Order: sequence, then structure tokens, then C-alpha cells
Amino acid sequence: MSRRKTIDLIFCSVLTLVGCTEPEHECEAADMMIIWRIIAVSSLLLCLLLAYFLWRSHIYNKVLCEKYERLLARTAQSSEATEEPQRSEALPTTTEEPTAQEHLFHRLCQLMDAPDQIYTDTELDRARLAQLLGTNEHYVSDAVSACTNGGSITDFINGYRLRHAVRLLATTKDPIGLIAELSGFSRRSFYRVFDEEYHTSPSEYRKAMRKA
Repeated sequence: MSRRKTIDLIFCSVLTLVGCTEPEHECEAADMMIIWRIIAVSSLLLCLLLAYFLWRSHIYNKVLCEKYERLLARTAQSSEATEEPQRSEALPTTTEEPTAQEHLFHRLCQLMDAPDQIYTDTELDRARLAQLLGTNEHYVSDAVSACTNGGSITDFINGYRLRHAVRLLATTKDPIGLIAELSGFSRRSFYRVFDEEYHTSPSEYRKAMRKA
């Protein structure tokens, strides 16, 4: 049997298996039928594949939304905890007169809350605060420590800077590096301090706020 006849025999056998029993002169129509069946099967497979990817996308988005909700809850809790950095402790809860440390801390908070936002100055430190308050820098450190449960001047200043950065992340489209500088941070320290406070990155926080 020649090679050509063998191929024809195999081809005709395939046509028979798929239900093609047309005479030889109708083989072209049978070929078209096979092609259409292949197209139909391929289309079905593509639809199934598309449905799978849509399902996976839905699951991913659901998980992402849950993650963002947890992030928002965590950052909101952190913001509430630091929004008023123990200022209430600087004011007396009884009829007693405030101590010298409480009085100094109250003046310090008023200075930080002023419209000029001195905490955005990257050079702001204990010495500068003491100079602005007209007192000794050790007194400033002691007042902050006593009124914030042992907190440091650096933590106190960074609390203001972080809250300022969070507002900018939520309300502007400025680059994160620029927001760090506008808030008084160096770019390197900003990511570290932000992660320590909110347990996430500034970019993730911004995404979460946009999802909210």
C-alpha cells in the first residue's frame, strides 16, 4: 500500500469516527464540519478559562478589600492613639494646680499646633524647641517624658509629622518622597517610622484610603 493511500485511509477512518459518512466528493464539507467542531470545542475551552480567571480575580479582589479594611481599621486606631499625644495628662484632672512639667508640656503642644507647623522643619530638635519655649532643653525632655508615659522628644515630634504625612497621603497625589520631605522626614527615615507606627508602607496606606 502506498504512503498516499495509507494517509487517505487514515483520514477516511477519522471522518467515520466523527460521524462523517459522506461520499468522497463531499469530503470538503466534512472537513468544514471538523473545523467547526474544533472551533466550537476551542471556544468552549476559552470560555471556561475566562470564567476561571474571572473567578480568581473576584477572589483576589475580595481578599484585597478585606486586607484594606483591616489596614484602615489598624491605621485609624493608631491615629486615634496618637492624635492627642497624651495631652490630657498634661492638664490636671483634679482641682490641683498643674505641675511645672504639665504646664511646660501644655505650652509645647500649643507651639506644635500653631499654624506655622514647625514640626515640618527637618532640623527641629530638642534644643530648638527649648529655644522657642525660652527654657532649658532638659526641662523639655523631662516634661515630654512625664506627660507621654516615657516618650522621647523624637517620638513626640514624629507623631506630629506622621499625622501630617497621613493627611497628605489621603488628600493629595504628591509623590511619597515629596510628602516625606513636606512632613519633616528624611526619605530614608520616613518609611521606617511609618511602618513602625502603622505596620504598613505609605503606598499601601494611600491605596487603602482610595479604596475606602
